Formats: sequence, structure tokens, C-alpha cells
Amino acid sequence: MLVHVNVDYGHGDLAFAEVVQRLTSHLAHAEPVLTPVSAFSTLVTGFRVAQLGLNEAPTGPLIYDNVAPRKDDEEAQPGNAGERLAFARLPAGVRVVGINAGYTFAFVREAAEEIRWAVAPAERIKVSCSSVVEKPRVVHHLVPAATMTDVMAPT
Repeated sequence: MLVHVNVDYGHGDLAFAEVVQRLTSHLAHAEPVLTPVSAFSTLVTGFRVAQLGLNEAPTGPLIYDNVAPRKDDEEAQPGNAGERLAFARLPAGVRVVGINAGYTFAFVREAAEEIRWAVAPAERIKVSCSSVVEKPRVVHHLVPAATMTDVMAPT
């Protein structure tokens, strides 16, 4: 399964290695492809989500998104709380899991067939370089049980 890792860090960064390691441990057939953006650039991130997610794609791709500048409050947050974690299913069958920060979902919001939010409070979903894929239970909070196998299983 093609997994676009749309993040503001790159190949030489330990954060990328951690994300790939966790993705492939939970999604055995994952084929991660790095699509880096400039630091904290949610505008570029949102454009890339739209470009990769709204156009023709191979069956069952996933876009993992982690660009979150935390502009709502620049102070340190208890429990490293941040923006909400979201899941979107796009018309071409592309699934997007990522931080709802800035423009990240702006270009696909209206086209999305569904958008879901993590039900856990932000402070319980510590969103760092790899925590989104750290535990499959985070994805369980985002996706209804009926479609869980569609999100987690290889396609």
C-alpha cells in the first residue's frame, strides 16, 4: 500500500525513520514515500494533500500528515496537547490521517466523502513525529468500526 509521508522533516531525520518504522510495523504492506514540505508550512501541506488525494491514485493509498505549527498557543502545553487529529476519505479512495492544523485539510474539506476527528482529548493524543502511528487505537478513534479493516488492512 502506497503511504505518502507528508511531513516537515526528511530522510536524514530520525523522526522520518521512526514514522516509517511504526507505519511498517502496523501496516505490513506499507510502501512509505516521503513528500517533505518546508517547516510548519500547512499551506504547502494542504496543497499536497489535495494534489495526491484528489487525483487518480493506485488502489488504497494513505496520506500520513504531520505538519503542526501550533499557532493557537505558543506556550508549552500540558501533556504536549496540540491540534486535533483527523481522518478523511476522499473520492478517489485515498485516506488521509493527520493533524488538522492551518490549511492541511482546507483544499479537500468540501470534496471529502467523510471527515472524522479523534474522540480522545488533545492532551491524550500526543502528536509528535511518530505518535500518530504509534498505536493503532488512535486510528480506531478516528474511523468507525465498520471501516477499520479498510483503513488498517493492506489493499
